[in-house]
Amino acid sequence: MRKTIFIISIVCGLYSVSFSQEGWFELSNPTIQPYFGVYFLDANTGFVCGAEGTILRTTNGGASWDVSIPEPNTLFYKIRFKDSNTGFAIGSFGVIYKTENKGLSWEEVLPPNGLLQLFDIYFLDNNYGVIVGRRGVTLDSALIMRTTNGGETWPIMGTTFTDQLNAVHFFNYFDGFAVGTNNLKVKTINSGQTWTSLPASTPAILHDVFATSSTNVFAVSPGGIYLSTNAGESWNLNYPGGYLQTILFLNSSTGFAAGRDGNIWKTTNSGNGWFLQHDDPAEELMDIYFVDSDTGFAVGNKNNQGIIYKTTTGGNGTSDIHPISIEVPDKFSLNQNFPNPFNPSTKISWQSPIGSWQTLKIYDVLGNEVATLVDEYLPAGSYEAEFSARGGCASGVYFYMLQAGSFIETKKMLVIR
Repeated sequence: MRKTIFIISIVCGLYSVSFSQEGWFELSNPTIQPYFGVYFLDANTGFVCGAEGTILRTTNGGASWDVSIPEPNTLFYKIRFKDSNTGFAIGSFGVIYKTENKGLSWEEVLPPNGLLQLFDIYFLDNNYGVIVGRRGVTLDSALIMRTTNGGETWPIMGTTFTDQLNAVHFFNYFDGFAVGTNNLKVKTINSGQTWTSLPASTPAILHDVFATSSTNVFAVSPGGIYLSTNAGESWNLNYPGGYLQTILFLNSSTGFAAGRDGNIWKTTNSGNGWFLQHDDPAEELMDIYFVDSDTGFAVGNKNNQGIIYKTTTGGNGTSDIHPISIEVPDKFSLNQNFPNPFNPSTKISWQSPIGSWQTLKIYDVLGNEVATLVDEYLPAGSYEAEFSARGGCASGVYFYMLQAGSFIETKKMLVIR
């Protein structure tokens, strides 16, 4: 059987060493308002929107931010650009603001209207765009607005869908999907000119949607990640990743989903497996956006105050893990280190047939922790870690213990100076 090998290195020191560093780090930001939307034109120029009519703008990759408040007492839910200069911010009370100079200034397109709530926006090209939301003080009817003149006007389409639509996404110029509450799921095959309802099916609530083909559609819900392989006709649970709010794919293989408990999940195999990159029970992440395969941003709130995260590694930790094969092992195992005895270094290998949070730690004969080689979520696979007994490791017996999910095993090794 071929195995997936991941190589890791660590040097023994006087104190416990945390081997894995998270790939997402928090940026400073100038307000305490919760954030709901994020969009970047490139690695330097980007925007965040949120409560109290807040729009943030950065030109240095998030190192600093300028603040605009074009519409106080408003929640801006989403911010998107149709080209390098022209963008739109939409939100509560039906407000739409537009910039034509990369966010230096914003002008009102649609004034506040207490009967409208605008949740998501998508542009097919410079002329055609779609906004979805809710129409009515309560859940009276779903709202779809479609512009044909680049966002100068946004006429309301005459649909009969009830409840609300939370998100919209187009796979191509023709095929689009929108999802919402109370089993509301709709699609278009003519660039949004007409929409048809999809069968009511599990799950009843979807917060965001992303189509990776005209038939394969991912969506997130309070129960995790769902996938339809028949253009939205039916849905199956793809991964139980908790209460999720947003999903984004960079290509047909690589995608991200985020939500409550600060969870950020990543797949690199078209949703066949997801692994956790970040979590914090105090956080709720609302939107995620990637400039390229490495540079991405996520926004939300922590204890009701805004947070902005950034990654420059595709969300991956800095643990020097290098996959070599795509094969998955069929059982757990922890192998004897080699060479043993050793001086100054040895290799420890193990395998896990499932993805799980895994730890590999080194202890001395008194049970004191000497080093932490691995402490992170790892997908199913086989791994190899190099342990070097330089510095504070004296001659003697040491133990290494692996915990991968419910699997725990300990083995002995010997350092000879």
